[in-house]
Amino acid sequence: MDKSNGNKNYEFYINSDLSSHSGKWIAIINGKIAAVGDRADTVIKKVKKEYPKKKYLLSKVPEEGLLVLSD
Repeated sequence: MDKSNGNKNYEFYINSDLSSHSGKWIAIINGKIAAVGDRADTVIKKVKKEYPKKKYLLSKVPEEGLLVLSD
């Protein structure tokens, strides 16, 4: 994966107000939400169909707050 794209997706995820997608799974490509759904497998299928060669970040948007752990 292009490291700059991965960083862009991560930065988008931690810096965006994703409250409208609370409790949902999201896929982020190039710093933008590419797919949203109730199940991870559904979101993955949609992303792979619409963006077959793109790398993506997949995450479930927390219902309250955000906990980021890093070493």
